Amino acid sequence: MTGTFPVLWVDGTPIHEALAICEWTAEQFPEAGLWPDDGLQRAQARSLSAEMAANFTNLRTHMSCHPLARVPDFSPDGPTRVEIARVHELWNNALRASGGPFLFGRFGIADAMYFPVLTRFETYGVALPDPLVPYATAMHRLPAVRRWRALAADAPHVPVYDAYIEKLGGVVEAG
Repeated sequence: MTGTFPVLWVDGTPIHEALAICEWTAEQFPEAGLWPDDGLQRAQARSLSAEMAANFTNLRTHMSCHPLARVPDFSPDGPTRVEIARVHELWNNALRASGGPFLFGRFGIADAMYFPVLTRFETYGVALPDPLVPYATAMHRLPAVRRWRALAADAPHVPVYDAYIEKLGGVVEAG
């Protein structure tokens, strides 16, 4: 491999890119219901997931993922604000159609694909519109997210990532 991330190794074979890993997981564990049962909802969930995988380059560039950091005075540039608004639009539409608490009713791949965006919003102080707050709350209540946060808090810090946050005027929580 050439440093592609994320990567899942299965019996010595690498599967890289988040959406491919999610698809493999859904196929191996169909009982988990990671895609909606309804064909049209499933296509919509795949569309949202593919959009996350292929787009939002400004958000990724200007709002790095660092779940233990807070950058209170961050001000996104115009193109990044457009992408933030697009994420809010996608989440609002999916939640309105499904009734929540997750994008397509129950937790699924689309939610997993957008979870890093939720953490970026928190890191950089991007407020969620009121209708999206219950979605964020539901995501944070997931046992897997709670375990992940505990692991992140106990993980060693990576100085170069912490320095980047500090350069932006942010702070990094102690682990």
